[in-house]
Parts: sequence; structure tokens; C-alpha cells
Amino acid sequence: MRTIAIIMPYFGSWPAWKDLFFNSCASNSDVDFFFYTDCGTPDSVAPNMHFHDISFVDYCAKASSAIGVSFSPLTYRKLRDLRPFYGVIHYEEIKDYDFWGFGDVDLVFGNIRKFYNDDILERFDILSAHVDRISGHFAVIRNNDHYRNLCFSMWNWRNELQREGNSVLDESEFSYQIHPSIRPFRILYAKMWKYFGWDFASGVHYRVIPLLNRVARLESRRIRYKQMNIHPHWSGSDYWIYYPGSYQDKVRPRLMDVGNDEECIYCHFLPYKSRSSWRVNPCKERGIFVASITPQGILPVVGE
Repeated sequence: MRTIAIIMPYFGSWPAWKDLFFNSCASNSDVDFFFYTDCGTPDSVAPNMHFHDISFVDYCAKASSAIGVSFSPLTYRKLRDLRPFYGVIHYEEIKDYDFWGFGDVDLVFGNIRKFYNDDILERFDILSAHVDRISGHFAVIRNNDHYRNLCFSMWNWRNELQREGNSVLDESEFSYQIHPSIRPFRILYAKMWKYFGWDFASGVHYRVIPLLNRVARLESRRIRYKQMNIHPHWSGSDYWIYYPGSYQDKVRPRLMDVGNDEECIYCHFLPYKSRSSWRVNPCKERGIFVASITPQGILPVVGE
């Protein structure tokens, strides 16, 4: 089986939905997750979850040393710009894996290997859940010299890392290095959004981009930019249910978009995470955790 290492630096404090998130990592037992954090280690840690206790300052120093630039941001959010460099920064940790990648903690994973099975991993070098760019909340990249070092081809990357604002390098410049012809369309999309609104801009953009990808022969280039159902507010459904798995019992998790009757690889909470009604722990029914993901937060599902 092809091996995957997901790098996740995270600092401050774990979010209210941490138990749900960690369960979704643990029960994807054939994907390894590496956490670099000052938030502490959970009480229960699965064998595929690797926690490294490190301060934010020390982590930034580690990154600076690995890529040869002074990286000392004032806010945690700036870490997002390091994602294209993880293959270099964490080379020792990922060197024996077939793929490396990154992700957010404001999501819950379904059965990752159902969607990114060995056949898919054999055919593609880049796996993104967006049709027009790398999906910063979760992306998988082949572990070879080309993709590890592609970050150094990004325009003005040193200055972008040293400026305080978030440059979103993962979904912009890094994506353009992988698929250069997409850049003018992304710029046009931003202008259409500004002047005509999101509905019009997305309606045009997401009809044109799949055609562009076919013309650019992305699949023959082993790049898979595929729009997947990962955002509740985009899917038109506000009712998702997560059925957690268990690494002890080798039960994989399952994530359902109930409104669309579709099983999904993960759910990115995005607009929901600031709601005050997040439940710290999902309810427990018949020996397994069951939770629904709604605009009101993670709510118990009685009788599931």
C-alpha cells in the first residue's frame, strides 16, 4: 500500500471539536499524521498519530534553518505560507513515504483511502479537492525531488515569507507552479467576484475550468484537480453526519452529506467553526460516536 504522511503544525489551543477531529485521524489508520504543537498531546493517541512538542518560535526557527530564510511571523496564520515547503522542512520525517501533504484542523475526515486508493495514488502525483488549485485544507503530493523542491520556483517566495500578511502561497503561487495556465483565469475569477458577485463569478469559473484542465491535459501530467464535495455551504446541504471509526477495531470512519446522499472524503467546517454551539464531545450511541454537522455546530443525532 502506498504510504502518506500529513504534516500539521498547530499552535495555541486545540479547537472545541478536537475529539471529533482526532477520531477522524486515528481511524484513518493507513495515513500518518505528524503534529507539531504546543497544545499538548491528547489522552488517547493512535499509532498513526505522531505528536512533537515544540513552541511556535522554535518551529519557525526550524523552518528558517531548513529553507534558508528568516521566518518569524507574529501570528499563527502565517504558517499557511509554509505548506509548499513542508517536503523540505520535514524531509527526515517524510523521506520514507510515497506521498506527503498538509491539512487543517477545522475539518473532519471520512474514509480517506476510499477516495485516494492505491489506483489513484499510482495514476497521480498531485491530489487536490479543488478543480482550479491546490486545496490548502487537505492536499496530497508525491514525495520526489521535483515536488519537494517546486516551492523554490515560486515567484518572490523569500519576500512573501518575510512579509507579515498571509500570502496564501499554497493555493496561489504553489498551485500556479503545478498548473501555470490557470493563473489568468484565477485573476479573472477574482475580478468577476468583485464586480459581479460570487454567484455569477463561480457560475462562469467552474464551467470554464474543467474544460481548461482537459485542454491542458492535467490527467496525462498526473495532476488531479477535482472539485469534491467538501464544503457544506457549497454543496447546498447543511446536514452532514459523521460515523467515526476505531483504530483498535479497524473500523474506518464514514462521512455522509445527507442532503445529497453522498459519502465524502472530508468536511471543511469553514463558516461553521465560529458558531458558539460547537459541542465539545459528540454524543455516544450504541458504542460509537455519532455527530451531525450543521450551521448550529456539531449536534447529537439521537437514535442513529
